[in-house]
Amino acid sequence: MDTVREAREKCPELVLVHVATFTGSNPPAYHKSPSATTHKVSLDEYRRASRRIMDLFKQQCSTMSKASVDEAYFDASEMLRQKIADDFEQGILELSSGRDAVEMDQMLLSPIPYDSDIDMALPVPVVRWVTVS
Repeated sequence: MDTVREAREKCPELVLVHVATFTGSNPPAYHKSPSATTHKVSLDEYRRASRRIMDLFKQQCSTMSKASVDEAYFDASEMLRQKIADDFEQGILELSSGRDAVEMDQMLLSPIPYDSDIDMALPVPVVRWVTVS
């Protein structure tokens, strides 16, 4: 771990933020010169902010699962299913020309390997959405 001096040498525009710390059973406070050996960072402010942010996420996606103070997982399946259902009435799916069912199935079942050449061409979409006016 870098010291403040080393960090500033690496990044002169670095802005350091003072956080509340505590020692033993003392309540968190802003100490003038906290020592990493005696003071622990108080996570109270982060936890409060996290709760507010997680509440906002939960309002938008009821299937949100909190993973930690700064991570969450969203299962957007139902929202997307509803969006597809809503959009379905306004358009149709059209098969790409020149493709038969076997070729389409093969494309869907053969994902591009993780370690494949990044420059390789992406497959042509199997279906496309056509909006009906």
